[in-house]
Amino acid sequence: MKKKLQKWNLALSALGGILGTFIGLTIIYLTTGKFDLSLLLGALTAVTIIIIINMVKVLIKKDKLPETDERIQENMRNYLLYSSHIFIAGLFLTLTILTFLGFESISLTYLWITIIGYLWLIGLGGFIVSRR
Repeated sequence: MKKKLQKWNLALSALGGILGTFIGLTIIYLTTGKFDLSLLLGALTAVTIIIIINMVKVLIKKDKLPETDERIQENMRNYLLYSSHIFIAGLFLTLTILTFLGFESISLTYLWITIIGYLWLIGLGGFIVSRR
């Protein structure tokens, strides 16, 4: 039974996410009296996409080979470990240099752009490492 449910982890996580969205929307509605329909529609769209991806992944896989072996998992672990440490070190170094140059404040927009760029870079690199 555990093996059958394990294939559907992504879809079950998405259903948990939509449940959390409903709970959050209920709390927002009870405290402010406003119901944000765009939040609900965005969450439903994301959940639908995730469930479709999970269905395709489960229904297409026919062989009994595991998707990853120990070497791939070790390579991913090493990549994520080193890349995150290098990114954090670079971020602190950049913030230190900017502080020494006299900048007293940094816009949150630039910090968010840096974080989103980091997530894209790590995700793309992780995808490449997992396929080798």
